[in-house]
Amino acid sequence: MEVGFRGHQLIFNTRLAGRAMSWQYQGVELLGAAGKDPVEFGFYPMVPWAGRLENNSICVNGELSEQDVNYQGWALHGVSFDRPASSWNVIESEDCTTFIARQSITDWSSILDITFTWNIRAHSLETIIQVTPRSEVPINVVVGWHPWFRKSLSVGSPAQLHIADAKILTKSGSLPTGELVDFDNNRGPLDDALIVPNRVVTIDWPGALQLRVTNSHRWFVIYTGHGDLICVEPQTGAPNSLNGPFSESVIACHKSEPARMKTQWVLKTFNDLPVAPGAQLHH
Repeated sequence: MEVGFRGHQLIFNTRLAGRAMSWQYQGVELLGAAGKDPVEFGFYPMVPWAGRLENNSICVNGELSEQDVNYQGWALHGVSFDRPASSWNVIESEDCTTFIARQSITDWSSILDITFTWNIRAHSLETIIQVTPRSEVPINVVVGWHPWFRKSLSVGSPAQLHIADAKILTKSGSLPTGELVDFDNNRGPLDDALIVPNRVVTIDWPGALQLRVTNSHRWFVIYTGHGDLICVEPQTGAPNSLNGPFSESVIACHKSEPARMKTQWVLKTFNDLPVAPGAQLHH
């Protein structure tokens, strides 16, 4: 399903949670694919957890609940991203086109009603995830978005990341330890969780576009390990935080108090960007 506003268009697949399969801004495609597995392409939601889980399990009411392995030996990125939306609709207004997809997860520890909202404006995208359990008993969740961006667009130079004053979680194997160290923008390749105090991560494609990602929460995961792709994943909490480290980042939601994450994705062409003294922009 193609949905857009002026020169800004996305194509959604309602059979896969209403994920974006294509994101074009002024004719330039931003998204790519690392493979054919649902984990590996497009721009999709992660609900009710994001990232990997220790022992592929979640602690629920003091007991471990084993989750299904879905990718390379891991129960990865929740259970929402490869399931169909139950309903969807498009709302058009003078300054925005909105795509809304809805989904219910009925085979988890609680039944979850999920709404994914995409507000498409001329030069920005606003995404909202809302998770509402049907139970009044609080349910712990972590949610996020997982876009696969192209490192090189059809124009301009390869992507450059800019993240200010962040802390990176150290890892033991593939899981974070809970220890934080200073983040260096020159560090790489990355497959790491970060605390970003100003909640902003910027991708520059010099000579082409800038994408400024502002999240309602301070957590991001950054993946640069693929040769052609880069992932900037805003999240409400740390990977595996449902089981321990940074458990304070978990959202305890219930029927009358849903979990919610809002993310702004603001796009500019390099013609619109301020030029630093002595710098040259290629158009």
